[in-house]
Amino acid sequence: MRRDCTGQTEMTLTSPAAPVASIEDVARVVSILTANKGLEMKAAEIARAMGLEVTENSKRKVRAIARAARPGILSFPSSQGYKLTDDCTLAEIEACIAAWDSVIRDATATKMLYQDRRHGRRQ
Repeated sequence: MRRDCTGQTEMTLTSPAAPVASIEDVARVVSILTANKGLEMKAAEIARAMGLEVTENSKRKVRAIARAARPGILSFPSSQGYKLTDDCTLAEIEACIAAWDSVIRDATATKMLYQDRRHGRRQ
């Protein structure tokens, strides 16, 4: 947050760059999950298995890798971790789809609220 010339507080509109996932990163995480024999792993566990220090940045890296591997790696809001989609049951895949549907509905409603709020504002 910062103050503009009128003393009003403004939000900082930048964030750290998202981590980049390489093909090698995806292959490594797939290998780690394969060795885990179908069990879910948390981001911290995967980071540790990759030889990374467990930090928020290393967990962000794992999330970026999982995104790059979609749909091969299953993860969704409220899931317990990451799992190879081929190792998932139909119920797990359906739970994933339902969770993403919920996120989409919520994000759409939030966007509409801000769009409505924007009307009448000067730039």
